[in-house]
Amino acid sequence: MHHRSSLPVFISVFACLSLAACGGGSSSSDSGSVSGVSLSGSIAVASGDAVQAASVGSNPLPDATVSVYQMFPDGTEVLVDTTTADGSGNYSFDGLEPASSNAGSTNSFYYEVRATSGTLEIRAPAAPTADDVVDITPESNLAAKILSEVAEIPFDGSLFPTPEPELIEATRELVEQNADMLNTAITIPSTGTGSANEASAMANGLAAAGGNAEKMYKALQFDAESEWLGDPTNNATAGQAGEYARRLVREACSQPAEPPLTEASADVIGTALMNGDSFTVTELVTAYNNAVPQTEQIAVADAVNGIQSMLASVSGNLDASAANAADFANTDQLILYAKRGLGSVTADTTLQPDQAIPFLLAAVEANNGNGCALSPDILTSVVSDLTGDTTLAAPHIADVEIYHDSGFGCNEGAGEGHFRASVKVFAPGLTVNSVEVTSTDTTALSGNDGNESLTLQGNAWIAQTDGVCVTLGTPVTYTITATLSDNSTVSATVDRNHPLIPQATAQVGGANASTDSANPDIVRDLRPVYSWDDPDVMLANITNAPAGSAVKYQYEFAHVDITDNPVAPLAACDQVPYGPMYAVNHFLPTADCDPAACATAAAKTAANIACRINIQTFLVDGADKLLGQAAGNFTFFCVDSNGDGICGD
Repeated sequence: MHHRSSLPVFISVFACLSLAACGGGSSSSDSGSVSGVSLSGSIAVASGDAVQAASVGSNPLPDATVSVYQMFPDGTEVLVDTTTADGSGNYSFDGLEPASSNAGSTNSFYYEVRATSGTLEIRAPAAPTADDVVDITPESNLAAKILSEVAEIPFDGSLFPTPEPELIEATRELVEQNADMLNTAITIPSTGTGSANEASAMANGLAAAGGNAEKMYKALQFDAESEWLGDPTNNATAGQAGEYARRLVREACSQPAEPPLTEASADVIGTALMNGDSFTVTELVTAYNNAVPQTEQIAVADAVNGIQSMLASVSGNLDASAANAADFANTDQLILYAKRGLGSVTADTTLQPDQAIPFLLAAVEANNGNGCALSPDILTSVVSDLTGDTTLAAPHIADVEIYHDSGFGCNEGAGEGHFRASVKVFAPGLTVNSVEVTSTDTTALSGNDGNESLTLQGNAWIAQTDGVCVTLGTPVTYTITATLSDNSTVSATVDRNHPLIPQATAQVGGANASTDSANPDIVRDLRPVYSWDDPDVMLANITNAPAGSAVKYQYEFAHVDITDNPVAPLAACDQVPYGPMYAVNHFLPTADCDPAACATAAAKTAANIACRINIQTFLVDGADKLLGQAAGNFTFFCVDSNGDGICGD
């Protein structure tokens, strides 16, 4: 990640005849021109000492040097103009070219306004399409880093197409809103130039903290990725588009165990997207109504009203200032991640295939209350109807997730991984009688004969029996065969090589996190910035990791009493169960580590209360399906509330 860090070149627009000559853009921005848009605002830090930790409600910074840069998708940064703030910390630029997106992967841009004074450097992202007021604060500095360092797309680490201007503007405001909400639990890093790494860590942490900053980070990525896929110069494939479509729905639905869009359906959506297909809201609702009982059908007008209501709510929050913004609801993600500047819908509004699915789920959510809980079989029928794909309408293997984890009767030290599988079958009007998996490694799986029978659990056929092992690092092909009630069969094949997945190490406070419950790390913040190994570095260290795969992390948080034997989560205290997978370098726990509150709730001694983080490391494919999982890694920390070096007081 960090898609701009490898491109530290700064090009002055005044050294070029045009921005195009500088490697991006279409025309120069002359600050002396009366045309274009203006940027103005104030610069503020925490206190008179500019390098102290900063927070919302900071003081003006007078006489700072202020520069405005155009930020291009390939990492090029073009200096447009420089000025000096007045004695009250105010600045202004006139005649700027309006920000642009959807102008191709290399020509679109947004602005970054940077203020420097002594050892201080502080930034704010901006995407003005009209005159804009942009205050430069420690919080806006974090938003700038989310855009320039944290957000990335999976298929091209050197390019980050410029998201819609409204998303960039909203990121600046909503990161500040999120930081303000957490201001008693976190410490925003110093804005001194020597604290750039701390600020980057906090920006990563906010992108994995469960609030508006995380939602905007994901919205930026999906918007940029949709642009990347739509640019023919990138030579995107239907397979990449299908993986993106499945991730989009999975994230919009808050990463459920059973996403409503199956792999097979996502592949068809990906093909439709690359073919340039689109669907009207009427066509979308008609396909849905054809797939559900009459009692669940939705009138087109009601679907439009439901989508429009959610769209208006999301738009209102995107337009709000930090002081007036609210937390997005999880259901808002259905609109937020696929909005793409859309302000309203009618029955005749055309939607791109990947955009259409979240919008349909939004209509179902608004009218029936079960958008993301929609049956994958129903959505498969909808996709088949919309696209005319008759193969998708026939019985088929809809989803396959085959991977390995560690332990459970398999000896990783001897080169064994524990076999896991989850298979979903689409068989309208029929019953699935059995599902079998056969491996080309005839020494693996149950009975060491290369065969495994799966067990139906809910809507999926599962394999997770202890002692069923695979050989790590050995390329194999699995054939999945489902036998249906009419004695017909459907099958699919997948290739795996089961690479060894190392455990990630965790850090807090700049040092490796303690794995000793009796000696937890002592921190000052209720939600400290935790880090794990850089996912890209970890991926590079996995031998023969499949092409297109990625490392992602998941964590569990709990309060514990370090004097208990065994040390275990205290049920009376705040916990965070395993939840989303993250690809960022750092995270902030989504609950406070609060020894005092926990001690009261659990009738314990506060000095004995620590918090436990268990980090899981996963290897996933481009659709976020599991390929492998490492063993967990328990670490412990406690909070010193008054700076005396003692936990819990």
